[in-house]
Amino acid sequence: MGYVQDRIRKRREYLTRKSLGYAWAGLNALLVIPCVCIACVLFVYNLCMICFRFQTGDMARLVFVFCLALLFQVMGLTLARSAGEAHREVRQLRRIPPVRAETLPAAAILLRGGQESLPAQSRLLLRSRNDPEETLARELLRSSQAQE
Repeated sequence: MGYVQDRIRKRREYLTRKSLGYAWAGLNALLVIPCVCIACVLFVYNLCMICFRFQTGDMARLVFVFCLALLFQVMGLTLARSAGEAHREVRQLRRIPPVRAETLPAAAILLRGGQESLPAQSRLLLRSRNDPEETLARELLRSSQAQE
């Protein structure tokens, strides 16, 4: 029974790691888009400030906006790389197949009857599948012997 429980535990761990990996990759990929968009907007703002109404007193603001845009760009690239690494790690996980009765060894499968056996059923004789008239008395088996 320990073998089956171990397989179930490994399958559960595999599914947990896979789902968390894909969730992390998706979250990182989702955050890349706003970071890159904000960085682009800030770069365009700086470009417009330089081209159209550049004043000598605005140099500190231009440097601040440029540094902010650079920060968002670096954040976006880092998140994109992290999403790629998380996706690669999930793809490299060793697949653990689901635990089904067909894949288990015979010793690990337990069968439970629908009803308890009656004492009268244990005395019931079973006949072979051949013609019932030709069945000899020595060929008859008790149901308890048939189960062995």
